[in-house]
Amino acid sequence: MMVPDKEWREANSLAGLFQSIVEDCKSTFPLLSTLQTKSSSLQSQLNSTISVLSSFLDTLQNIADAASKTKGSSTDLGLCLSSIVLQHRAVESHLKTMASSLFHCLHVPLQSKKEELRKKVVQMDKEHSKQFKKTRKVIMKKSESLVKVDKQLKKNRSTPELVQMRNNLVCDLQEEKKKLCLQERGSLREISGLERSIFTRIAAGVKPVIVCEFAMFREVEQLDEVMEKLNKIIM
Repeated sequence: MMVPDKEWREANSLAGLFQSIVEDCKSTFPLLSTLQTKSSSLQSQLNSTISVLSSFLDTLQNIADAASKTKGSSTDLGLCLSSIVLQHRAVESHLKTMASSLFHCLHVPLQSKKEELRKKVVQMDKEHSKQFKKTRKVIMKKSESLVKVDKQLKKNRSTPELVQMRNNLVCDLQEEKKKLCLQERGSLREISGLERSIFTRIAAGVKPVIVCEFAMFREVEQLDEVMEKLNKIIM
């Protein structure tokens, strides 16, 4: 029976970590599908909001124009309302960009890459399992051979041939274990990189949407001066 050593324990630990990341990746793909659905729904709602907002601003601008043209004393109110409409037109524009970003930067990239990434995870899992079992089988066979040689050495005492055979087996065994460790480290780096690429794509898709949000906040902040004037007028 093979006694676990440092390399063997490390290789098995790395293999277990690889499998955990594979399972994490697989469980992420249904979430990507849900994110696609939700982003599509959000885009649809934004388009509806944009349409209603545009209609509202058109009407408010008509009222602002009426106030500006009045023969009475409401021209100042008309100017304030026009400034509010103008600033909200910029907000409307950013909303359109946000809706477009949801589709072109998040929904479409996920749609085009999701299945490709899923297949890659499955393929990596399959290849890793095959290589791990193959190398493990070689190690187990050499370990069994070493046990047999050790038994022969106990029975026949030490003979130069058996001693040399044992030394060769020990060296071969250590090399195979080191090879397995290197193999597992490489596999772990690869699956970790793939997992990171999945979440990077999501973050890259969400980023333009957040940029639009900040742009809208800046537009709203520019209403401070107009609101101060309006507050003085209506007090």
